[in-house]
Amino acid sequence: MEAPPMRRYDVRVSVGEDGPVLIQYGKAFTLNALGLEIWKRCDGKTGVADISAAIAQIYAADTELIQADAEEFIATLRTRGLVTPAPN
Repeated sequence: MEAPPMRRYDVRVSVGEDGPVLIQYGKAFTLNALGLEIWKRCDGKTGVADISAAIAQIYAADTELIQADAEEFIATLRTRGLVTPAPN
């Protein structure tokens, strides 16, 4: 089982006119509402399945569809160095 995603300590969230943005060392990554909900739950304790279930409940959406989107989004966050797997 993959470790839960954890926000990096050096990433900040700023909310501007265009919505929420993750900022790290002068680089910006724009989020939509779903992305922000996923980001908030990347606490190093909550796995992707539980993140997806919580968001599916908020949006009254299919959990499997949300989980596929969440996995893809978290993979993008990892690639960009914005989240890491939680330490064991």
